[in-house]
Amino acid sequence: MSLEAFIRQADRLVTFNAEVVGGNVPLTSAQFVNIHISEVKSLWAGIKSAYDQFMSDRASEEQDEEDDEQEEEAEAASELETFQAKYNSAYITYCECLARLTQLSEDLQRQTVPKEPSVSPPNPSPQSPNSIIHNDQGSNYSFNLPPCDIEVFNGDYMSWPTFRDIFTAVYIKNSRLSPVERLFHLTQKTKGEARDIVQRAPLTNQGFQLAWKGLCDRFENKRILVNGQLKVLFNLPVINSESASAIKSLQRDINSCIAALSLYDIDVRSWDPIFVFLCSNRLPDSTLTLWEQ
Repeated sequence: MSLEAFIRQADRLVTFNAEVVGGNVPLTSAQFVNIHISEVKSLWAGIKSAYDQFMSDRASEEQDEEDDEQEEEAEAASELETFQAKYNSAYITYCECLARLTQLSEDLQRQTVPKEPSVSPPNPSPQSPNSIIHNDQGSNYSFNLPPCDIEVFNGDYMSWPTFRDIFTAVYIKNSRLSPVERLFHLTQKTKGEARDIVQRAPLTNQGFQLAWKGLCDRFENKRILVNGQLKVLFNLPVINSESASAIKSLQRDINSCIAALSLYDIDVRSWDPIFVFLCSNRLPDSTLTLWEQ
């Protein structure tokens, strides 16, 4: 049941992101955008919960079952790898959607900030200093709390594009942060091999450029990102019985891989025979027969 819940939640997130990109959801005000941000976070929480429950159930089943044959173990490992790849793909979609909505919310909020009057108020009273103090406190509050948070980057190649773009949107493009403050946040948001690279740079304004360039040089590996999508594409699950939901899920997985490969500048316009072959070999015999007719 947890696997079905995970697939259902992941598909909802992909569909919602497509609606946002296609302009099919109202994004005319910061209030609307903040509502959608809450919805995206709620969807991701459901995905993580279903994923954790599935992994827990799978671990329990492996402890209760006796040793299977080697072929069955290989098949189970392949299914688990495909499942984890779908989870990573859902995480990338979540981060991209959240970053897009957060940036749009900031833009709309800046557009709605009232301009200061050109004429001084008629009765400047002792409240003016209090007003200045209030504004300064509000500025500090915004400075201490970024518009959204990001998960810690541990050196996973598949997670690098998402981490790179969100860190750029939240910290690098934040004009209120100095380079050394960006380096401090970068240190807090990395671990493992990635943190080792960051910590080689001195904690100075010049050190941030060194640390960021070191991460980009190490993890900007297009080949690994493309291989990850191809692994998902060539390990699509086989549908054993007629099921509309399973066929729709198969279609979404293929479309997701096509979109990701196009994002990595891979020309897939002539890949139709490959996609047809991969898809038809995953269909049950009865569905395949009807399709061929």
